[in-house]
Amino acid sequence: MGFLGVMFMLWEALEQPGQGALIGVAAGVAYACAMAFVRVHTKAMTKTETSCAIAFYFAIVATAVGLASWPFGWVPVGGTVLVALIGAGLIGGIAHIVSNEAVARAPVSALAPFDFTGMVWALGFDLMLFSILPGYLGLLGVFSITAAAMIVTFAKRPPLRAGTQS
Repeated sequence: MGFLGVMFMLWEALEQPGQGALIGVAAGVAYACAMAFVRVHTKAMTKTETSCAIAFYFAIVATAVGLASWPFGWVPVGGTVLVALIGAGLIGGIAHIVSNEAVARAPVSALAPFDFTGMVWALGFDLMLFSILPGYLGLLGVFSITAAAMIVTFAKRPPLRAGTQS
């Protein structure tokens, strides 16, 4: 249901591609595939590692990759930009730990609709920043994604049998 909502939201871009719309759609599909891989891999890693350890190792690798871009023209920052970057890093680190905890505690399939809500947020930013209103299919997509997330959130699940994990 959530994926169907995403397709509704993308329909106009798929129907009349232009202005780089197909590149954006392809990037979105690539992101979805990458996130599916990451969620499944993170689920496996949480069996042997803590969420904080996973986030720490990710931060080390991301820092090394980021430092590799130093020779390509870093610009010195200071003042409020530095404070904003540090704040974004701290908030992102906490979000990564919380995300890892969600993956450790819930079935990966139950988290997918919440990944789809990124489309709803993007639509909200389009409206606020660019005054772009979605068409009726876009609104139908928002409804479908929101409904999928609500169903997953409030659905009754059968109790786990002894010896099984979620």
